[in-house]
Amino acid sequence: MLKDLVLLAAHSLASRKLRTSLTILGVVIGVAAIIGLIGAVQGISDMILGQVEKFQSDTITVVPGAFDMSFSMGGGSSDTSISKLTDKDVNEIEKIAGVSIVTGVIQDKMTVEYRDEKKSLTILGVDPQNMNEIYPYDISDGRFLSSPDQYSALIGYSVANDIFSDNVGLKKKLVINGKEFQVVGIFAKVGGLFSSADSMVFIPQKTMKDAFSKTDDFSEIIAKAEKGADTSQIGSDIEYRLAKLHRVSLDKKDFTVITPEFGKQITEQITSLISILIGGIAAISLIVGAIGISNMMFTAVMERTREIGMMKAIGATSNNILLVILIESGIVGLVGGLIGIGFGYVIGEGFLIARQFAVSGISFAPKQTQMPHVALTPELVGFALAFSFIIGLLAGYFPARRASKLQPVEALRYE
Repeated sequence: MLKDLVLLAAHSLASRKLRTSLTILGVVIGVAAIIGLIGAVQGISDMILGQVEKFQSDTITVVPGAFDMSFSMGGGSSDTSISKLTDKDVNEIEKIAGVSIVTGVIQDKMTVEYRDEKKSLTILGVDPQNMNEIYPYDISDGRFLSSPDQYSALIGYSVANDIFSDNVGLKKKLVINGKEFQVVGIFAKVGGLFSSADSMVFIPQKTMKDAFSKTDDFSEIIAKAEKGADTSQIGSDIEYRLAKLHRVSLDKKDFTVITPEFGKQITEQITSLISILIGGIAAISLIVGAIGISNMMFTAVMERTREIGMMKAIGATSNNILLVILIESGIVGLVGGLIGIGFGYVIGEGFLIARQFAVSGISFAPKQTQMPHVALTPELVGFALAFSFIIGLLAGYFPARRASKLQPVEALRYE
């Protein structure tokens, strides 16, 4: 019986090809918008999380000042109090179980001169002994800084190739705030989330303090966890010990501990909010499509009044009529959903490609070594199909109910 009703519904839709196609198009647009936009945002999120996993899965960073990036009800909070991070903090972190390496980093903006050009770049004063452990980026030319180095510099890919008119190669001289440094190494292109490293210059920390009269305060402290250690637990231990050292409570701490889990949580919260927002906007298109389905079904009921009367006269029940109309509207929603998923994937990929070209054309924007792709997850596909099918059923319910209540005699009389 159900098979016959499905075939009858399919035949009815096929007999009105143009109207059915236009109605399906309304559903296609709504589903394509949902799939394309949400899938693209999720793809970007997956790429970011993948880069965090690749470069900082075992890194805990401590920065001065307290801030809370929570997006829960009530919003986030921040504290304007800023601490000074010193060697005492480094020594305290070294005592924590599971920590393999700890180092402080001094960071500042300085004028870098190469030949006749001057640029304002970020200079990092690092400990040469553990630099290759703290910054796990590949070297494309030369070497890492070493302990005997004084006025030596390791530069990012963009410093070597993009920022100055002429390429900066090995053994070339850079003048940083009036002091001459020789390039001993060049990082390979990092790109993506950590692309800021491409535009940085790394010099020995002792030289930075002596040559530029920098204090012993650190801009950040970076700790590496031992293999297999729980970075969340280490982060909690760091918070407890530094709060005690700074004589503040955990609620009033004047520093922030950033763990890989913290970074992932913030990324997921941001992308979830964006997905909800654009999903709501895209759903409006699907609601418009639902109105189109309802309109088509009402028109179909009016056109088929005599047919419905005949069906009832030969034994079809009100439930049979109701089911036929619902199946028709459900098929429209489902077919629109299936086509919309395909179009949505294409739209999402097109959006990401356009975004890639747009970003690559902006000189100060992060350059990416890889392009994100639409995350077409089974959950997203299932949601889109179920949503479009349910929208179709709901849109067809009232026309179907009207058709099922028609009296056979009155329906047969209808012209």
